[in-house]
Amino acid sequence: MDIYNLVVEFQKKVLNNKPYFDLPNDQEFLFMVNTLEEELQEFKDGYKNKSYNEMADALIDLIYFALGHSFRMGINFNDNFLLVHKANMQKIKAKTNRGETDAEKPEGWQEPEFKSTLKMPMLFIDAAKVQQDKDQDYNNKNSRKEYFPFGLKSYIQMIWIKVLRMVNVVDKEKVFNEPLHDSIIDLVNYASFLYDEIYYDELDTEFEEE
Repeated sequence: MDIYNLVVEFQKKVLNNKPYFDLPNDQEFLFMVNTLEEELQEFKDGYKNKSYNEMADALIDLIYFALGHSFRMGINFNDNFLLVHKANMQKIKAKTNRGETDAEKPEGWQEPEFKSTLKMPMLFIDAAKVQQDKDQDYNNKNSRKEYFPFGLKSYIQMIWIKVLRMVNVVDKEKVFNEPLHDSIIDLVNYASFLYDEIYYDELDTEFEEE
């Protein structure tokens, strides 16, 4: 089970969120800090209350929020997590000022080197912005069904229409009000809808089998 992709599913399907591949703005940063501090406080409160359930719930929620924030920032989480894990496995068990069951960096230990964010082509960033602007129309799965009632065939048809439109624009056989740039962005978004439809259907099937 890939818990990161489960959180990504929540971010996309429930919150309609997209990664912005950058540092958060002030409002987003404050939200991140508040959610993490809130769960940490609940973990402390659970200990005071001698409640195993409260502590477990707080830890899981803390991880859930952290993974969600990673997705929003566009952090290449799975690959970078493996780099951190590999570096941690080079540490040695030791008693530190944090506790007796801790680990310390041996001589010659090196920090993991990784990129904090994914490098995305400008096309995908622009396409994501367009999807955000169209949230109220068809950017969530339920409302998409009204616009694309035939599922995969609907998306494939729209992709084909956009391809034909671009071919005609390039060949200058017809004049369209829609610039080639907009057609390319629409093509990317329809392809992403098609991908989501396939991905989430497969994911739902996996849950049903479990």
